[in-house]
Amino acid sequence: MMLEKKEARSLDLRKSVVNRKLIVWVFGIVAVVSLVMWKIGNSGRGGKVAGWGSVRVRYELQGTPSITLRASAGQEDKEIADKLRKRVEGLSGEYAVGVYRLKTGENYGFNQRVEMPAASIMKVPIMTAVLREAEAGSLKLEDTYILKETDKRYGSGPLELLKAGTEVTVERMLSVMGKNSDNTAPVVLARMIGWDKVTETLEKLGMTNSDFEMNTTTAEDVVEMWAKLYEGGIVAQDHREMMWEWLTESIYEERIPAGVPEWVHVVHKVGTDAGVWADAGIVECKVQSTGEASASRVKCKVEPMVVVILNQGVKREEAMKAVPEIVRMIWDYEISE
Repeated sequence: MMLEKKEARSLDLRKSVVNRKLIVWVFGIVAVVSLVMWKIGNSGRGGKVAGWGSVRVRYELQGTPSITLRASAGQEDKEIADKLRKRVEGLSGEYAVGVYRLKTGENYGFNQRVEMPAASIMKVPIMTAVLREAEAGSLKLEDTYILKETDKRYGSGPLELLKAGTEVTVERMLSVMGKNSDNTAPVVLARMIGWDKVTETLEKLGMTNSDFEMNTTTAEDVVEMWAKLYEGGIVAQDHREMMWEWLTESIYEERIPAGVPEWVHVVHKVGTDAGVWADAGIVECKVQSTGEASASRVKCKVEPMVVVILNQGVKREEAMKAVPEIVRMIWDYEISE
């Protein structure tokens, strides 16, 4: 009987030990998972936790490829994509590159579905949304807006220098948003038409993995945007011509335009922010302005293409050299085809 009691006590003790260990393990696992989820929730989209630096999360978006990126890259295209990737290996931050031939639909690049900061490239959908509203009769390009001090966003553009109370037209705001990458204009215009109209335009442009509020996008989405604008139907032809005028020969021509011959026509929008030095647009083998080298223009058979270079967490001095070089590599490859 004593033996039975002793065995029973031993069993009880063993059970007690196991329960304590189990409880410790459960609490430990819950604590670790909670900490990880808390960090992701607070900083996954580039936010900052008090006392900590920003945490960058790399998103490789999954799902069905877009309609525009419908043609698989050939072996040679895959090789140039690999060379482009190697060009940025060892540099700070992360890059995404997308190239899309507008006539054939062939494309190549890398990290095309990775979420990146859109920066001022998001001004193109805003511009498009405003023109669509003008066509719908909700506003006119000659409508004026009285600038308020609270409207001003500093860093780029002439509107920040104007006195509060100055009247500016919708058309002028669109123009400086393109030519000067003005930061005040998109704030005013997006508020005038409503954020929902910009979001609707993102959908029209096929930018299904872009977030207007968080100002994020992917190289694939930006390719889609330019391709749809080029093909027509998003805005009226006369408005698209106005857009092309606003988005050429801007004050920021040191990225894509710097990687192609001077006479090549480039419609583009740069994106600049802390750790961001991006550019995206349409490169066409046609005369941008009069001058010499007409023989080269005649020989050039490069079809119109979209070139997108996004990045995040980069060092400015590195990107200033890398971005034009990436474009030059793309151009040299395309003219050798």
